[in-house]
Amino acid sequence: MGLYNIPRSEEILEEAKKLKDAGKGEGISQRKLLALKSRSFAIPIAQLYYCNGPEEYDKEGEIQNLYISLRELDCIEDGRLDKEIKLESIDKLIHIYTEVNRPDADLESLIRTDLKNLTATILPGAVDEEEKVFMEQFGYGGAIMALREFKPIGLRSRIVNCMGNMASGMKEFLRKGKVETMKGFEKYCYYVAESVGEALNGIVQIKDNIRSLDYGLARDTGSFLQSTNIAKNLPEDYKEGKNRIIFIPEEFHPGITIEELFNREDEKTKETRKKILGAIIGYAESNFENAVKYAIKIPEHLPGYNAFVTTSVISAKETLKVIKQSDAERVYKGDKTATKMHGETFKNITEFTDKAVRLDNGIRIKDWQVKYSHDPCQFSFKSGEYEKWSAKYLTDEYYSINGNN
Repeated sequence: MGLYNIPRSEEILEEAKKLKDAGKGEGISQRKLLALKSRSFAIPIAQLYYCNGPEEYDKEGEIQNLYISLRELDCIEDGRLDKEIKLESIDKLIHIYTEVNRPDADLESLIRTDLKNLTATILPGAVDEEEKVFMEQFGYGGAIMALREFKPIGLRSRIVNCMGNMASGMKEFLRKGKVETMKGFEKYCYYVAESVGEALNGIVQIKDNIRSLDYGLARDTGSFLQSTNIAKNLPEDYKEGKNRIIFIPEEFHPGITIEELFNREDEKTKETRKKILGAIIGYAESNFENAVKYAIKIPEHLPGYNAFVTTSVISAKETLKVIKQSDAERVYKGDKTATKMHGETFKNITEFTDKAVRLDNGIRIKDWQVKYSHDPCQFSFKSGEYEKWSAKYLTDEYYSINGNN
């Protein structure tokens, strides 16, 4: 079925169709719901459970709920809807989440009326079948009901506050309809990074009584992941048209419209495309080392959380490698092979983190992370290259915890 028994999107779509035809629309699990929108997030989040240590509290439910909730916000932001409808829909979703956190809230009424009406409004804006089914399933209220069950209430507050902060950033840029400068680009990434970083650190703090996680490093980790995702999705954002924000700072293409930027074939425009992609990649890479430092500082008795963070960071780094090694023209034309790492590469990443975080009480992964932060190029996760170095970190035959080669 796939890594950690998470099926592919086509299998989930088929299951959703059968359940809908049978009148059982609420049958898809929250793990599958997230996988439908982003398998690359669903698998690291599943590691919170599968790599969970004996002294670590399982945080899969809360972090999974956080990402599902944020994906619903993404659906509104990216949808084929007028700007005013998007702004109103974001406010309605945040209202629902705020109400869920009230002890006297009528949850059934929220789902039956508010969430149902919101879903009907945003569903026509779905950009593809996967997004449509995701929004339909979200509209049944499973994520809302799961959120209400989290205790203590501080856990719910972390997720609700994250949604509110993220919504504020989205609305600011939706109103502008564009990104004017690189500072503006960084500000958007900061909204995303700060919101998610605070929520993740807060969940770990409450569940595991850990207060030592660095919020600055958490923010830089989020910025690294978000800017990498933007670089990967540049052609998709353009393809979806006028109602989606194109995260390309206008200062980089004076006198050239977005349409011209993606379609003109003269040398000046090609050079501009290359410069823009390089600037976004450069910003992402400026946060890489701090992203690894964040993982390094995760206490050894939290292997599940370490695997979740480390898999996410490595995956983003490998994606950047693919983009950097590809011709910029292929990236702008939407060639998936120019922006997406191979499935076997992702499998190797999860295999490595799954095993490494469990060994030597967390010492082994720390040793590797330090080396990785200084020179990630020596650790390729491509099949054929991954096998050459990974064995000494994963088996006692080749590995010494003292760092001997």
